[in-house]
Amino acid sequence: EMTFDSLRRFKMSGSLVRGSATGQQQLHFMLPRLRFSWLRRARLTLGLDQVLSPMHVVIMADNSLVFEKIVRCADEVELNLREESMVKSGKGEGEHCYTVQVTTEASQLQNVWAVLEHRSG
Repeated sequence: EMTFDSLRRFKMSGSLVRGSATGQQQLHFMLPRLRFSWLRRARLTLGLDQVLSPMHVVIMADNSLVFEKIVRCADEVELNLREESMVKSGKGEGEHCYTVQVTTEASQLQNVWAVLEHRSG
């Protein structure tokens, strides 16, 4: 049985949803339950094909915001979550279901992928 404690690399494909504002598109990457300490030591890489606008990246734990950042466009964006500030949401070290949300202008999120990679130490 594989658990997130032993998992080192996880490639995700997302599902497109309508953005909250007109002219926006949002991509959701759903994660199974994992401990916050696992996520805190992870690196999130977003592969971007033809994304020209800045993106709003959000990580939700259950329904609480734990990470938010505007990132500039590039072929690939890498976020080392250990070095980023996480929002103090009252979420402790327990397990939570996480959602990574990427929002940008419409029609730019066609070929986006995400890799979550655990960094030991």
